Amino acid sequence: LNVLFYLYWALRISIKAPKKLRKSSLTFLCGTLLLLSGFFIWSAKYLLMAPIGIFFTGIGMLISIFAWVKEPKILYILPFKVYRLIVLHGKSGVPLFNYNWVEHNVDEAIYSGLLHALNNAMQILKRGSIKYILLTEGVLILKKSKNVLVGLITDKTSKFLTNCINNFTDSFEKKYNSVLSDWNHQTDQFTSTKELIERHFANVPSHL
Repeated sequence: LNVLFYLYWALRISIKAPKKLRKSSLTFLCGTLLLLSGFFIWSAKYLLMAPIGIFFTGIGMLISIFAWVKEPKILYILPFKVYRLIVLHGKSGVPLFNYNWVEHNVDEAIYSGLLHALNNAMQILKRGSIKYILLTEGVLILKKSKNVLVGLITDKTSKFLTNCINNFTDSFEKKYNSVLSDWNHQTDQFTSTKELIERHFANVPSHL
């Protein structure tokens, strides 16, 4: 049963893989098929077939590991789907940076307005911070720091994504600390934020 589940899992990854990860996911699936074929041959209890089974199992395992090491993102295709990240200036509510992993039809201004309203509510209530907002087709994960409010829109929450947004926010504050403390409302100063995305969200698959 576990063997069939493993095959189903690899097949689902291949089906759900975005265009950029299609080749790696197919390689992973081929490796899985070879590995499982070898396992079944090895388990057949025919002495002469055992070496063939071991060979197929070994080759399949090597191909699967190669595909995973070359493109770790394939293992993050099924757990979640990340749509967009927005960074807002804490005091003014002005969007500082926006990044998409999926083609999105919703205007950035709508999410920015929502984040700004939530930020104001947290400041007025002073009862701690809001961590998650449930949307119709997803979740808005929030991280508030000294100078910014970061929102990550995804289809579901996970500890991995929470750690990603926390680490990203900390790095953003450190990188732009001098700019944020005396901000002149120029958003072009934050264009290099993509480097932080590539560092902290390195394994999040893009569906663009």
